[in-house]
Amino acid sequence: MISAPKGTIFRKEAIQKYSQGRDKNVLPQFVLPPIFVFLWCLLALFVSAAITAWLGHVPVYAAGVGVVLDPSSSGNTANGEMTAVIFIPYSSSLHLQRGQPVNIQIGQAGPKISTAIGAVDSQILSPSEVRKQFLVSITDPSVAATVLVGPHLSLYTGSPVQAQVEVSSRRLLSLFPGFDAFLKDT
Repeated sequence: MISAPKGTIFRKEAIQKYSQGRDKNVLPQFVLPPIFVFLWCLLALFVSAAITAWLGHVPVYAAGVGVVLDPSSSGNTANGEMTAVIFIPYSSSLHLQRGQPVNIQIGQAGPKISTAIGAVDSQILSPSEVRKQFLVSITDPSVAATVLVGPHLSLYTGSPVQAQVEVSSRRLLSLFPGFDAFLKDT
């Protein structure tokens, strides 16, 4: 304990009180409780976003063009189903199969249809072959696939078709710059 020297200007009680205050261990309060709760919520949000990005998948589409076929030439006159043939540019990594989902837009303002591939031609067609057989202009060698577009669409016979075929999916995290090099497509 500090003792007051003679002739000091401080009282003895003031020096004792000052000494007792210095002996206490006082921990500083860095974060107020509401901010602490907010930071825990922010951490939980970040962890849940990271899990979603790791586990989430987004589809990968291949674009193609085609034409709605005449029902008499497609062989589906009995059930009234209209078919379309779509041409997907060939790639060695492209594996089209029956049953893959397809989104098609018939014409510029026609109906949008979600359907599936009905059949895939194993032969790769050149742009000139496609132009001769189907009167569709393409620029790359393509694989032909047929899809059912539904009944009662005979007005659209010969109309152009824009198609998006779901060919695979990839992790959501691979869309962020830098992560795509570490993750393989699934």
